[in-house]
Amino acid sequence: MKISRVGPDEIFHRYLTPKWAFLPTSGAGAASDGGRFNRPGVEALYLSRAPQTALEE
Repeated sequence: MKISRVGPDEIFHRYLTPKWAFLPTSGAGAASDGGRFNRPGVEALYLSRAPQTALEE
């Protein structure tokens, strides 16, 4: 799934490890090993509309 545009009033939450805190929107962590929705080498941001859901993921 690809999201090409998010509206300016949309709020999404993301929890990340301190290792990637200096680049919070890079997606490099997901690219290093791949994940459920991306292959290794493909950057991805895993976002949630609710903070609790982001934390549980």
